[in-house]
Amino acid sequence: MTLLKNADGHIEGFRPGAMEPPGLVLRWLSKRNPRHVVGRMTGWGQDGDLTQCAGHNLNYIAVSGVLEDVGSRERGPIVPLNPIGDFGGGEMLLAHGLVSAILEAKKSGRGQVVDASMTEGSALLMTMYQLSGRGMGSYQRESNMNDSGSHFYHDTPPRTASMLRSRP
Repeated sequence: MTLLKNADGHIEGFRPGAMEPPGLVLRWLSKRNPRHVVGRMTGWGQDGDLTQCAGHNLNYIAVSGVLEDVGSRERGPIVPLNPIGDFGGGEMLLAHGLVSAILEAKKSGRGQVVDASMTEGSALLMTMYQLSGRGMGSYQRESNMNDSGSHFYHDTPPRTASMLRSRP
């Protein structure tokens, strides 16, 4: 607890509510370090039906709608790497929130809790692609500029490599 007393913030990785009923962290910190920022990364968010359920990257991006957009027309969705849910939707969103909250706490003197939900964060990352509902694209896979619908996603690697070598 001595480290928390002097730190600008910390990241808590427990399921929502694990530290709250006894007030283990927030009550203790508010008296000793009122500027302290608590970062929480959860899969499903702080409330809702799935809050206490275990989950993984694939679960989060499926519920957020991202998985439906990844893959080909013929084969359907593919399992992408973890960067969408875990790293981008969770970790990068939490890092941005923590830095913002710490900067604000330095001015106001008040810490806060920052929650980054991997489900909500992955949906946020897909905002540009999901503009298709506003006439700016299509919900069909391989039909948008950034989801392999553009010609440059179908170039063969040797040609791409030779193009890169020929640059001045």
